[in-house]
Amino acid sequence: MSIYTIYEPPIRVRDPVGRAEELEFLKDGFSWPALLFSLFWLAYQRMWLILCLFGGTMILLFFVLNALSSSAAALVIFGAILMFALEANTIRRMKLEQSGYRLSAVINGKSLYDCERKYFALLESNWQSAPLSDEDIPGTIAAAGSL
Repeated sequence: MSIYTIYEPPIRVRDPVGRAEELEFLKDGFSWPALLFSLFWLAYQRMWLILCLFGGTMILLFFVLNALSSSAAALVIFGAILMFALEANTIRRMKLEQSGYRLSAVINGKSLYDCERKYFALLESNWQSAPLSDEDIPGTIAAAGSL
């Protein structure tokens, strides 16, 4: 089972479809893309400061440890990239929170598709049981009359 945290953007779109497209589903745990393509992953996520710090640290580690032993340098650099991949989604989560995104829900399921289905079913059930305004119920879709 995978656990996903769902974040809503700071500016709330009134259109339910547009609002659904703005949600961020973040898997909790290890990130394979961050392991295999660390610097490209950071650039894709637009984490420029972390990209510069991480790249600079890797270059510094390479030159300092390569003077001692090339195998030690390779092991330490691989270990640093592995640790980064373990925390990459947490770093992304922190970036979203700093950007004003707020945690909407935590859902577990077999896949991203399963978690999306469960989340939107939860939103639909909340909307049908209490169709109040968008501000009254955080994380729910606005009632059809208020669009």
